[in-house]
Amino acid sequence: MTSINSFLEKHKDEHIHIRRPVELDDVGALTAQADETVVFENIEGYPGFRLVDNLFCNRKVQARVLGCEPSEVVKCLAEVLRRGPHPLEESDGGPCQEEVFLGDDVDLGKIPIVRHTAKDPYPYSTSFVVHQDPETGEYNQMFPRCGVLSRNEMVASFVTATANRILAKHRTAGTKMPQAIVIGTHPAWELVGCYSYPHSGWWEFELFEAVTGEVGVVTKCKTIDLVVPVEASIVIEGYVNPTRTAQDGPSPGPTMLYT
Repeated sequence: MTSINSFLEKHKDEHIHIRRPVELDDVGALTAQADETVVFENIEGYPGFRLVDNLFCNRKVQARVLGCEPSEVVKCLAEVLRRGPHPLEESDGGPCQEEVFLGDDVDLGKIPIVRHTAKDPYPYSTSFVVHQDPETGEYNQMFPRCGVLSRNEMVASFVTATANRILAKHRTAGTKMPQAIVIGTHPAWELVGCYSYPHSGWWEFELFEAVTGEVGVVTKCKTIDLVVPVEASIVIEGYVNPTRTAQDGPSPGPTMLYT
């Protein structure tokens, strides 16, 4: 099965591996200095966890995900779109549900979620999330900042039109929006989530096979009615309350300024 672990193993001689103990709050500074994918093998206080960053920081590492030369990345992306979406296969459970924590057993502090910059008010999960339109049933994938507020609460910043449209429908209906935060997948799942052109009738996940040549396999979440990649390392399931807000930011931007 295509997974983050199989990807890291395939390219292990190309990545930077840091095997000495590293404090979680130092991860952001170390990755900011690298122009290569970084694999942290020993995060202090989080035995059994590895952490990877910089999977898309330049054309060289992007080319690894696409299986092409760095000079061919744009051409390869165009070829992915030409191949178009392919149906997903649904599995009954899988690696992402080998361990399940519910209720009082949930503690986000046990996951090595990084405080990326000195001014971040919280540790932030920056992986992708999954939503579903409550009226059309169409899925949506996006990349919000999800800050850890407590052992079982987070604040999410939605900046895309589709996510805000789905959230608005839940606000009007007086319902909470199901959301799955997906961490630690093959980077092709992240790559396809960046597709933002209108695509009614299919969703970003369905481009996975066009990138990897393998069928994308998903499974149903345990507590909400959504599907996620079966090989994910961690899935955080929950609901977004559209009437409740919390402070977020300042936010570091690509210009190296905070907003």
